[in-house]
Amino acid sequence: MEKKSVAYGLAPVSSTMLAVCSCTILPLFAGLFTRGSGIGPAITFLYAGPCTDGPGGAVA
Repeated sequence: MEKKSVAYGLAPVSSTMLAVCSCTILPLFAGLFTRGSGIGPAITFLYAGPCTDGPGGAVA
């Protein structure tokens, strides 16, 4: 149970460190999921990435 809470907390934090657009986040999501990440943390990473990219990050 502790690993799940760490994974859900780490997913949005790690996506803020990557300045990627919504086009680049999809392969990263697929890589996380195929490497064994749960679907929940992978989707959290998928949604948090473009939202935290900064001003104009999602509109490129």
